[in-house]
Amino acid sequence: VNLYDHIRNEITSFRQEEDEPMYEAWERYRELLNKCPLHGFPLWTQVTMFYNATNASTRMMLDASANGTLLDRAMEKVIEILNKLSRNDFQFPTDKYKIRLLFTALLQILCTHYSTNSCCLTPLLLN
Repeated sequence: VNLYDHIRNEITSFRQEEDEPMYEAWERYRELLNKCPLHGFPLWTQVTMFYNATNASTRMMLDASANGTLLDRAMEKVIEILNKLSRNDFQFPTDKYKIRLLFTALLQILCTHYSTNSCCLTPLLLN
């Protein structure tokens, strides 16, 4: 499986982790989409896949924020709600999220420093 197919599979099989705050799940999902900008999923499909991948409590929060079912709203409003909730929720980042940010930054620095056509750390960025 090539890198493109691997990331597309990660996008389609995305799930919010147990005890993962909404903003972390949204951020992680957006990172997957950004890894593969030519994934071919229309915006509505991206949002629907994310919504369906969230746990029940996150879906309830999203729906409450939309004053009804989130996916019944206009796409611009859906994105606005997701980004607003993500910004508000981010005020209280978990230690796991902080560690992941630091680890990602470190890997990017190492890959930049040791940049070659095939950075040995690239497979680590997939996880």
